[in-house]
Amino acid sequence: MDDTGKYHHSSPLIFVPGNHDHDKSRKPNNKNYYTDMYHGITDSEGLSKKVVDNGTYHRFFHSLTIGSARMIVLDSECPSIEQTEFLRRELESPAFREAQFRIISIHIPPYIEFWDPDTWNKKGEKHWGEHVRLEYDPLFRQHGVDLVISGHQHNYQRATVRRSITDNTTASNQITYTIVGGAGGGLDLRRVEDWHMYNVTYLDHHFVTLDISKNHLRWSTHNIAGSIIDHFTIVR
Repeated sequence: MDDTGKYHHSSPLIFVPGNHDHDKSRKPNNKNYYTDMYHGITDSEGLSKKVVDNGTYHRFFHSLTIGSARMIVLDSECPSIEQTEFLRRELESPAFREAQFRIISIHIPPYIEFWDPDTWNKKGEKHWGEHVRLEYDPLFRQHGVDLVISGHQHNYQRATVRRSITDNTTASNQITYTIVGGAGGGLDLRRVEDWHMYNVTYLDHHFVTLDISKNHLRWSTHNIAGSIIDHFTIVR
């Protein structure tokens, strides 16, 4: 980004850590030096930089306001009591409750359908994000989250469903889950689960634009030629 126009000085960067960011085997005594690069790019409430030693991690969960939207960023790789307490506080905060749009960004999706079957079943990678689905997602639905943005799975999926099974489907009772994982790596093409919820599945490379105005959140998914392959709008 620096070589192609110094975008990191002119555009906000929201760092959502994934499993490769926490891979400490890549460098001896790796103490997550990439945190030093991220810290200070954008000032966000709740973001702190802690000294790390003995295999512990920096604290990456934080929240920020983007126009009329409030975003909570979670670290799916390091579940902790501290992070759960932070999530509960943020979901109940005036900043989140009064925002026009309420967004969660987390690397591992609550509901994964495509992966390598061998590593998924035999190597236990199906369990990596269970806490996201079992612990965090019920809180997302309970506290009126509109949009959950994830990666991890290398393709594109979107599901817009009811937050609760008892109420009618209205704009105020919908939650949308998105998986944006087609930035250029190898694609995940083999199905390992079927949650019977995704409205759109696209098994190729892509990118997404998200436009937030006062009363509209507009999401567009583009293929590598730039054509729109999926879009939706949330209106308040």
